[in-house]
Amino acid sequence: MGYEKCCKKIQFMKYLKTYENYDDGPQVGDYVIVDPYCVDINIVQEFFKIAVGQLVKIVPNERLYYVQFDNVPIDAHRYICDPDPFRRKSFIAWGKTKEDAEMMLQANKYNL
Repeated sequence: MGYEKCCKKIQFMKYLKTYENYDDGPQVGDYVIVDPYCVDINIVQEFFKIAVGQLVKIVPNERLYYVQFDNVPIDAHRYICDPDPFRRKSFIAWGKTKEDAEMMLQANKYNL
């Protein structure tokens, strides 16, 4: 008798709510890491291995993301526009802050 009274007071969950985190991709102002092997020029590949760029413009119709880099080496300056257009598949990772992107860059560097 005591067990039945106890069970009547407990309310069970009738359904589960699902929450989904949609990834809309990088947004203007985000910091991105560009895949160094998306280009064939060695000096640009070496720069992309250590560089974090900031997304400054998105052209949805053309699916282009314009990224601006700081401290571009003089040798690579003639190959990198300011800002430089990329496709989304060229990004390894992105983050809201520069520190987040730099941390991801270090993690990729050491395969963590």
